[in-house]
Amino acid sequence: MSISKNIKTEDTGMEKHVPFISAKECATCGELSVTIQVGQNVIHPSTVEHSIKTITLYGKTKEGALKQLTLFQLGDENTVARVRTSVIKGTFTELIATSYCNLHGLWEGSLKI
Repeated sequence: MSISKNIKTEDTGMEKHVPFISAKECATCGELSVTIQVGQNVIHPSTVEHSIKTITLYGKTKEGALKQLTLFQLGDENTVARVRTSVIKGTFTELIATSYCNLHGLWEGSLKI
């Protein structure tokens, strides 16, 4: 069984699970400031019973290799499923994020850069 068959990429219900990636260029430092938020316009719930446990960021290189860049572990409750990090500008062609919900499984979102 392939894990890719279990990764969801589209939200259909009221609660949002797809990690939304935004990147802002720092003109003077050569970095991209990256924000990943689970649910673009609707924040995912954060209770013991229903929460985002992890957010992972990957970068796809010009050669097509996939590199894990960060792994964030979130608390059970009262945590907004939003994280920030930076990547070196020009290193990757695409950023891919996954989020894991303790009730609804693994979700994926991406951003071509």
